[in-house]
Parts: sequence; structure tokens; C-alpha cells
Amino acid sequence: MTSFRKIAIFSSCAAVVCGAGILWQVGKENDIQRKFVDDAKAYRARAERGDAKSQYDLGNSSANGRGVPPDNAEAALWYRKAAEQGYALGEYALAFVYYEGKGVPRDYAEAIHWARNAAAQGYTKAQHALGHSYAEGQGVPRDLTEAVGWYRKAAEQGDAQAQYDLGLMYRKGQGVTQDDAEATRWLTKA
Repeated sequence: MTSFRKIAIFSSCAAVVCGAGILWQVGKENDIQRKFVDDAKAYRARAERGDAKSQYDLGNSSANGRGVPPDNAEAALWYRKAAEQGYALGEYALAFVYYEGKGVPRDYAEAIHWARNAAAQGYTKAQHALGHSYAEGQGVPRDLTEAVGWYRKAAEQGDAQAQYDLGLMYRKGQGVTQDDAEATRWLTKA
């Protein structure tokens, strides 16, 4: 067999294998998109019947453009429906959209309101967010002692970011007495 023929056969085989790989990837992506669409339809059906988790899930689908066109205002609407039923993830998501001003006007006071509701249910991300808000004075007066309290609530439940931030508060002596041993303990946990 000539070298040219070997190269031609190898090139043909490589093209077939590459083509199959591309088609497989395209098919896989289409399957994922179909699943997103199916999920969004199912979320919508349950959300419209008042299911808080589905309202939250539909909000996420809208926020991320998964199965539905991306729409921050639509996401905020569904997060609000979930939040008004006391669903902690919906409350936190609504707090986040107010904090970022995505789909709603930026409103730190409203963000704090919804974050407090989620934090009261023990949702660690909301507790950490409140700690951050108090540390930075966003939506609330700056209060490092209050920040430490919220960081501690989340940190004691295993939230790594809160553990890190609490460790830094101890390292710097912000809101607590400076304590390198306590700082190291929390930073190590993080």
C-alpha cells in the first residue's frame, strides 16, 4: 500500500471518528436543552398551582435561561411567590435579586428584609449575607458585632465562607476581641 493511500485511509477514518464525536456532542447538548424545556414546563404547571419549590425552580430557570428565555423580572416574580409562602430558598433568592438589582430596582432594605426571613429559618447563605451586609453597612447601619453574630450562626452550621469571614474578624479584632487562636481555628475549618 502506498504512503498516499495509507494517509488517505487514516484521514478518512479520523474524519469519521471526529464527525461521530461532533454529532454525539450536538445530540447530547440537544438532549440537555430538551430536559431544561421539559423541566421548565413541569415547574410552571406546579408553580401555577402554588407549589413554592416549583415557583423557586421556575425563578431559577428564568434567571438562567434554562428551558425558557432569560428574564430577570420573571425570575423575581416567581422568587417573590415562593418567598411569600415562607420558602427559605425563595426568600434568599429574592433578597439576592434586590441586592443586585436584577429584574427589580436595587433595594438593600428589601434585600435585608428577605434575607432575614431566610436566615431565621437557618438558611446559612442568608445568614452569611446578613453578616456581610452588617460588615459593609449595606442596607443596615455598619455593625461589626452584629456581623460577627451572623457569620457565627452560618459558620457553626458548616458554611465555609462564613467560617473564613469569621476567622478574619478574629484575626483583625473586628466586632470581637482580636484572637489569633480563634482566627486560626475558623480559618482552618474553612
